[in-house]
Amino acid sequence: MELFKNINITEFQSSSKEDVYLVVSDDNYFETNRLTAELLSALKAADSVDNGIERFLETHNFYTYEQIRAIVDETLVPKITQGNRWGKQFLYDRQLIPARIMDTVTDRLAFMFNKKLFFSLMGFGMVAIVCFFIFTDNLFRFGNQVDACTMVALLVFVVGSSMFHEIGHAAAVKHFGLRHGGIGFGLYLNFPVLYTDVSAAWQLPRRQRCVVNIAGVYFQIVILIGLVAVYFLTGNDVLRYMVLTMVLGFVLTLNPFFKFDGYWMMSDLLGVSNLRKKTQGMISYYFLRLFGKRSEGKSFLLQIGGKMRIAVIAYAVAVNVFMVYYFCYVIPLFVYGFVEKFPDELTKLIICLSNNIMPSMALLRNIVTQSLFMVLIGYMLYRVGYSVYSKKTKGSAE
Repeated sequence: MELFKNINITEFQSSSKEDVYLVVSDDNYFETNRLTAELLSALKAADSVDNGIERFLETHNFYTYEQIRAIVDETLVPKITQGNRWGKQFLYDRQLIPARIMDTVTDRLAFMFNKKLFFSLMGFGMVAIVCFFIFTDNLFRFGNQVDACTMVALLVFVVGSSMFHEIGHAAAVKHFGLRHGGIGFGLYLNFPVLYTDVSAAWQLPRRQRCVVNIAGVYFQIVILIGLVAVYFLTGNDVLRYMVLTMVLGFVLTLNPFFKFDGYWMMSDLLGVSNLRKKTQGMISYYFLRLFGKRSEGKSFLLQIGGKMRIAVIAYAVAVNVFMVYYFCYVIPLFVYGFVEKFPDELTKLIICLSNNIMPSMALLRNIVTQSLFMVLIGYMLYRVGYSVYSKKTKGSAE
């Protein structure tokens, strides 16, 4: 019974017309309906599973004991014990900084989410970005002064900025009175990323969850304000590269199709948790309908109000079109270009090294970035293929 004693059940803010509840057990989170929430509440208050089921049946006598017992054993216990671990969305993940160390930092930075300070800095940041793009000459010019030291400096800056981004998410959770996890490194699709476990944010109202979602970009904007100011004073090209790199990072992380900050923001704005899975189910439903087959993928859509339902349908179409474009065009195009051009670039590198000539930074950059991207694509395909193979093997064995 300790399993049910430790759970916490709260109302979950969503766009559903029906009541939705969030069940929390340690690091596990899942949503459920009112009936299941009442069953869990009865189990939590009882001294045994049998007594909990009997208490539930006192007010829900249209079910049998056997039916409820089966739900407890086959559905609730696995959900509570397995849950939705943060790292499951990554092909690979490893913690870098534990939560106890992060706490010492976020305790001191939670004040950054004072409402007036938050909106003031975000406003200054938007003005700084606009001014940078309007008043910077030769914005995208990359001269020969980009040497190895500059590349290393940019790499260190990107890692440090990304780390500060993750601290922002954690500090936002701390500001709203909840606990966060540590910072880790993961591989999402073919993207190497840093991440912070802020699953506790699901317990917050939707507006506060949106603040947590944008908190990483907000912390980076604080850095960007300083970079833009110093750049306008000095005209240093390295600072220009840093600002451009950071803005490019904003574009990527606010993309609503990959599971970065923009995706979680879209999920909270639409009021639909597990957005990707549910929209894929909806598309599958209508696809199967074309062939006269049945599917249950439409059920969640019927629970959403009119205007929000249209927005969810629009997102579902957009995300599936984007994913088809990315996996069926962008990645194959890159692989084709890699196969066609990489051997020539590698030959140039070998000729330079064999003649004791320092290869150009452009050549080194192309070889390193393309090789890394191909390795990540290969690893992604391997993990996806292995996962499919394992499921088929397990299904055959059963």
